[in-house]
Amino acid sequence: MLRRRLTYCDALSLVAMPDGVDAVVQHLLRSKALPAKAFTDAVHIAVAALHEIEFIASWNFRHIACALPRRNIEYALAALGVSVPTIATPEEILESFK
Repeated sequence: MLRRRLTYCDALSLVAMPDGVDAVVQHLLRSKALPAKAFTDAVHIAVAALHEIEFIASWNFRHIACALPRRNIEYALAALGVSVPTIATPEEILESFK
């Protein structure tokens, strides 16, 4: 299982920290789309949105991949006029490519 995950990671690209990340993160936190303790999750989402990354794969059901947090994140990003990535579990994303 670990070897398979590492194989998937080999195909991933690293992205730079884009300008505007701080503003998007602060908006996600101030709008309560994410709680303050989920700061690193907010950074992850902000970077993906600003790079116009299509999908965020997450098993974090507390702050990201659950229906209500997903909706709140989508609303907050749309209010800023930035790209809104599709947030789903890895299984959901892989299913859509079958």
